[in-house]
Amino acid sequence: MVLYSIIYSVIIHFSHFLHFEHFLQDTSIFYTYRYFVPVVHITQGDYNGKAIIITWVTPDEPGSNQVKYGKEEKNYDFTAEGTVKSYTFYNYTSGFIHECLIDDLEYDSTYYYEVGEGESARSFWFQTPPKIGPNVPYKFGIIGDLGQTYNSRSTLNHYVESGAQAVLHVGDLSYADKYEYDDMGVRWDTYGRFAERIQAYNPWISTAGNHEIEYMPYMVGCARN
Repeated sequence: MVLYSIIYSVIIHFSHFLHFEHFLQDTSIFYTYRYFVPVVHITQGDYNGKAIIITWVTPDEPGSNQVKYGKEEKNYDFTAEGTVKSYTFYNYTSGFIHECLIDDLEYDSTYYYEVGEGESARSFWFQTPPKIGPNVPYKFGIIGDLGQTYNSRSTLNHYVESGAQAVLHVGDLSYADKYEYDDMGVRWDTYGRFAERIQAYNPWISTAGNHEIEYMPYMVGCARN
């Protein structure tokens, strides 16, 4: 069993005690779909820390599945090709969800990457973890019950200030289960845009909580033709 010596930052937030009418109305999290690729997210792509999975959404057309990346900003030596899919739920239709694995990365290195095309292209960076060893420090944040409230923003600010390098989200992400019909899909979209300022730069590893279970008895008989 590989053992990390972990320096950890525990950041716990219980948004289910809050009223949802206090939803964060911060216009900086809402991108104009015509010009931007919204909802960029990375997560760890293997067990050894040498791969990253990059996910992003294009709203109107699939566009390119390609990720450009390299170790110098705006100078991309490598490309990787991903896949694209979408889904429908009641009358909600998602954007085109792209997913791309980049692997064979070097430990403890900064990589820059770009997704999208032309004017919609957006650039980010991430740091790979140090090489696995018995006494290797690695700082991560543990977040639970994040939701989409003013306190959620405070939680993310706390995480940024901690200097952590990755997030373990222990469930109850968007609280979309508090909404009905099409609004559930929309709430996942707003959550993705809200959390992007962390998710696009630091690996965000999530587990499902009870609020990811969507109980919808009112939907019986409402299947789309």
